[in-house]
Amino acid sequence: MWPDVRPLPPRGRLTDTLLLKAPYTVYRPGVLEGIFPGAEFNYVVLTRNPAATINGLIAGWRSPFFHKHLTPHGWWKFDLPPGWTDYATAPVPERCWYQWHSSYQRIAPSGGTVVKFEGLLADAGRTVTDVCRALGIEPPPRRGLPLVMATEAPAPFRWRRRAAEILPLLGRSRELINRLNYGDESQWV
Repeated sequence: MWPDVRPLPPRGRLTDTLLLKAPYTVYRPGVLEGIFPGAEFNYVVLTRNPAATINGLIAGWRSPFFHKHLTPHGWWKFDLPPGWTDYATAPVPERCWYQWHSSYQRIAPSGGTVVKFEGLLADAGRTVTDVCRALGIEPPPRRGLPLVMATEAPAPFRWRRRAAEILPLLGRSRELINRLNYGDESQWV
C-alpha cells in the first residue's frame, strides 16, 4: 500500500505531496496519520495476482538479498506480519503465502485507489497517469519504470515455474483472491 500524504497549510490550499512506498504500514494503522495530523491521505493499493506475488517473494527468500529483520530464528526477509513466528520455520513457500495473505487481508477492505500490477506491465505510462489523475496530482514525465527489489525482470507467467509449490497454498485464500478481483485464474499473468 502506498500512502500519498498531502500536508495542508492553514489556508487549506494544497502545496506539497509526499509519496511513501511503505507496504509495512498496513500493520501499523494510524501511525502516519499521527505523524501528519491534519494531512489529507490518499492510499494507492497495488495488487498483483497472488501466484505472481508469492512467486516473487519465494525468489526473494531464496536469493542472497532482501534481509530485513534479524530474529532468533535467523534472518527474516520482507515484512513481519503479526503471527510471523508461526511461520518462522515453515517452508519458504508457506512463509511467502502468509506474507501475501496477511498483508492483503488487511488492505483489501481499506479502499483507496486500486492499481493492478498487470496494468503497469501492459502500459506503465498510462497506468501512472491514470493514478496521478485520480489523486489530483501532476503525472511525472513518461519514462520507463526502474526495476526495484527484483531478482529478475517481470515476465508474463513467470510464476508458473513454481506453480506446484504455489497453487496448493491458495485454496486457503479463495475469498481474499475473489475480493481482490483475481478469481479467474485464466487471467493471471
